[in-house]
Amino acid sequence: MKLNPETLARASSRHPGRTVAIWAVILVLGFGASAVMLSSALTTDFDFSNNPEAKQAKTILDREQLEQDVIPETFVMTDSAGAVSDPAFQQQVNAALSDLRALGPEVVTTVPASYPLSTEQRKDPQVAALGPIDSQDGTAVLFTVILAGNSDQTASHVEQLNEIKDRYTTGDTTMYMLGEPTSTDDFKKISEEDLQKGESIGILVAIIVLLVVFGSAIAGVTPIIMGIFAIGVAFGLVGLLGQIWRFSFFVPNLMSMMGLAVGIDYSLFTVSRYREERARGRDKLEAIGMTGATANRAVFFSGLTVILALAGMLIIPLTIFRGLAGGAILVVAVSLALSMTLLPALMALFPHPLASSGAVGAWNMVDPEASGTPSAVA
Repeated sequence: MKLNPETLARASSRHPGRTVAIWAVILVLGFGASAVMLSSALTTDFDFSNNPEAKQAKTILDREQLEQDVIPETFVMTDSAGAVSDPAFQQQVNAALSDLRALGPEVVTTVPASYPLSTEQRKDPQVAALGPIDSQDGTAVLFTVILAGNSDQTASHVEQLNEIKDRYTTGDTTMYMLGEPTSTDDFKKISEEDLQKGESIGILVAIIVLLVVFGSAIAGVTPIIMGIFAIGVAFGLVGLLGQIWRFSFFVPNLMSMMGLAVGIDYSLFTVSRYREERARGRDKLEAIGMTGATANRAVFFSGLTVILALAGMLIIPLTIFRGLAGGAILVVAVSLALSMTLLPALMALFPHPLASSGAVGAWNMVDPEASGTPSAVA
């Protein structure tokens, strides 16, 4: 049997229950893999994948130990009710320093000894630079700690730092944090919240539009189902592949947008073509076969073109671009596979609602071989 969009569509439509069951298992595995491994597959680091002069210089600095690669985190404690000279406030600052030191060397490597600094400590430039340092108006204290590990390792300790910050943000005292790990964590949280809000609105608007176009609840929801399948399975693949090839933490946002877009687009095209074939009087399986020979073939080459275009980003010698390209390619490839197999199976399972025409969607139910009037659905 030749493997092409038509044969895949016919085979899937002849065994719809089996096809849907297989994809359901794959989706569950995808969600499971993403829940367990997706966070470890993402990184905030980016680097050159080739060896330009800047990277060569950095290699020399690291080899000769001429540059110390450290990740600082700056804390600010303010007291709105009094001054930093207040013994109670100084006790709060020292308690915070003790709690940070208690996190251990696997989290922090350097923490200021105490507040205020002694005369000898102030004479040492390295010690004095970490603070604590009083503000000019005498209402705030700034100090810096050095975190252990690289950016990915320090990111895993942000929750512990947040707990300390919340612990000392009480009453008139407020504690703030600023650094690469915490700012990146805040950015990720804001991005996730915005993504969830955007996707909810986008899916709702898409459902309304699809219902108006198709005039059928199942026909309108089917493209959304395809998008959800594509995103879930692709997230699982990123979690698996990310154990050997790290992806940028921007990848989930990009994949969600692209998965929903191409999933709806390919499904909309295929379902519209299927409805036309049903309107011409073909039975369910024959209509699906003809849809596979026409619309699915066009979808296949369209998706292949998108994948080849995205592959151009793999040439850029930056890991962040390669990670984004890899995630986008995965979600488009999964969407193609779904359009070739799962969508024909769903069309076979939902014959009448999927093929029934709505008031606005009747434009694609016209039989060009008839006298010019919309034909009834078989």
